[in-house]
Amino acid sequence: MSSTLRVLFFHGLGSSINGRKSLYLAKHFPNSYTPHLKPYYLLPLAFWRAIIAIYHFKPDIIVGTSFGGFILMLLLQRQVWNGNTILLAPATGLLFKKRLWLPKDHRKNIVIVAGRNDKTVPLEGLTELQQSSRDNIRFLVVEDDHRLNKSMIEQDQLRNLINANSQPPMTTNKINNYFDCIKLWLSCEYLRGIRSNTIKTLFQTNLALKNLRHQLDNEIVDQLNLLEGGFRPDETYLLITTDQVKYVVKYIEYSHSLEHLQSILQFEKLLHDSYEYLCPQIILSSKQQLVIRDDNRFLFIQTFIEGVEPTREILDKDDIYLHKMGHLLAQWRIASREYSSSIQIEEEDRELTDQWWKKQTIQNVDPFLLSNFLECKKYLINLKANFERGLIHNDFHANNSIMTNDGNIFIIDFVDACQSVFVADLATSLFHLLVDQQNGEHRAQAFLQGYQQTTPLIKEEINALDMFVRFKLTLSIIEDLRDSNDTDHPFIQSCFHLLHKLNNHSTLVKNLCLQHYF
Repeated sequence: MSSTLRVLFFHGLGSSINGRKSLYLAKHFPNSYTPHLKPYYLLPLAFWRAIIAIYHFKPDIIVGTSFGGFILMLLLQRQVWNGNTILLAPATGLLFKKRLWLPKDHRKNIVIVAGRNDKTVPLEGLTELQQSSRDNIRFLVVEDDHRLNKSMIEQDQLRNLINANSQPPMTTNKINNYFDCIKLWLSCEYLRGIRSNTIKTLFQTNLALKNLRHQLDNEIVDQLNLLEGGFRPDETYLLITTDQVKYVVKYIEYSHSLEHLQSILQFEKLLHDSYEYLCPQIILSSKQQLVIRDDNRFLFIQTFIEGVEPTREILDKDDIYLHKMGHLLAQWRIASREYSSSIQIEEEDRELTDQWWKKQTIQNVDPFLLSNFLECKKYLINLKANFERGLIHNDFHANNSIMTNDGNIFIIDFVDACQSVFVADLATSLFHLLVDQQNGEHRAQAFLQGYQQTTPLIKEEINALDMFVRFKLTLSIIEDLRDSNDTDHPFIQSCFHLLHKLNNHSTLVKNLCLQHYF
């Protein structure tokens, strides 16, 4: 049986994936797996990794020791797991003598092992749990200390316990997909509650777990629905509370550092709180954290903006929408001036610097795109003007805006932001407008008017704007073709058409800017 059993092991605080018990299980149970549960002070991370391990590994039995036993008891309480269970000196009596409990309907599947000489989780600390479940839970007391290495490993009792208690597992329908994992994690008691725009218990350390109630409730997180959009199909969720307040949960892959993402989210928070800028509000944890990291993915939460993306009819109805959009980008620039002067951006995260240019390797692309890239690169590198820099949105266009019922326009999707020259941000907005062959120039002119009424462009920026638009458009086409290579897509065709037009009319954008002054 040992060769086929799938044994999942949750290690203790002082141990790791290479601890004695983990190595012991790997030796005797080839299909064993130990997830990394550190750092222990980020308890939500440990709980999340435990949920993911159950989902992916699909164990026949789970063994949890000390802190890992505590994690396993939380899983049992939420009925994330209801199969065969062995708890080795679970840290329940020490932390939650009167708080933790075990579900009545499947206690027969549970074995608890306690050390008579355990000084960390004393035997009497489990007395209440034992007394309330003595007729159901198998309770084994051994002559050992907290680690239980002598009895479980040296005397080989752990292997015997696993083999003896690996009955056909009671399966659960709680985790059927990745979506269920996130929903269970967010609805955990120690992560519960969105209160006054703060997830008060999110990212709590073990000190805050003393506030756990005996009964878990589901009264806070009512729904968690997958939203379309993003680079991955599983990165954006709509969280709805029982009082029908809506939040967006982002669980993204990110190519830059945690510090860079934090600087972006901090700026978004500054825009919303201090400048009353129309954008989502970032939800802080009780520890004032903006984001939590989980290996190569990052999770953060913000308010949900109820509204619609602008349609062609909205954009062409009048110039008000695009005029407001231009004004919002100019407001961004004003706020970014102050913010960017107070933070330190790593050189590798700064666009259009010497180090950034060295990283731009363009290979196996259309010759026309390559020639445009090289021409723009030469022009921009040799440009002597000292353009104003700051944190730019880097993807500021109508599809990243939401119109609410009262006519307000909110800007969303900040995660592509980077440090660059402000005129590059404007160039991205303009090429997205100009790509419309029917009304592109009129749309761009309306946008520019809203922008320059708030923040007038200097002469050097106006003169260089055509080349910046060409450059941003070229990079966008290259990136899109790298992902799909579908040159026949209507949007790609429109982009190529615009790029040819900009080549033939080198002052097209400049003329649109100057029309604002006449």
